[in-house]
Amino acid sequence: MKNIFVYGTLLFEDVWNRVVRHRYEKLPAILPGYKRLSIKGKNYPGLVKSFNSSVEGVVYFDVTAQDIKRLDKFEGRYYRKIPVRVLCKDGHKVNARAYVFNRRNRRLLGTSPWCPLNFQARYLSRFIARYRGF
Repeated sequence: MKNIFVYGTLLFEDVWNRVVRHRYEKLPAILPGYKRLSIKGKNYPGLVKSFNSSVEGVVYFDVTAQDIKRLDKFEGRYYRKIPVRVLCKDGHKVNARAYVFNRRNRRLLGTSPWCPLNFQARYLSRFIARYRGF
């Protein structure tokens, strides 16, 4: 079992619960040294290194190997899972894994930040309808 830091579409429980099979404890967390960018022509983000930035997200604790395989499939080939250290809102630091955008696909990233509130308002319901049955 591993901790998983999420920062994009998986922030939304309706998406998370369609991908994984189990329920997990979670906490709001911040990942320093990264930024979340929009992907050209898509409504989901990519995470890339950026030394003077940080990304707000959620860390899920003790995710099973079975659910991690489901998350790997959901994230797909444009992402790789790496170890990170996040700062939880309660003040403690946690080791986790995060899906970062592959460097070889960097040209697909836009320059504008990806906004979870914009995604929720404009795209979430369509995203969920399109990706039923993970």
